Amino acid sequence: MGDLNVIWVEPDIRDNIISFVDMIASKTEITKTRPLNLIGIYSNKYYEWVNREGQPNKHNGIIPKLHWILP
Repeated sequence: MGDLNVIWVEPDIRDNIISFVDMIASKTEITKTRPLNLIGIYSNKYYEWVNREGQPNKHNGIIPKLHWILP
């Protein structure tokens, strides 16, 4: 598996990681930073994921329109 900070991650995997980190932090006295470091995710990436939890990934480029394609 590649670096989770730069690769595209499936929404269900992303949400599972959020749930796992939250569960570890709630059941222990460990801050979220520690499991994130062990998994290899930057905290800013984690909080970007938290803001998008439950939502599908969106394409961030220009999507070609049907009328752009020439015969």
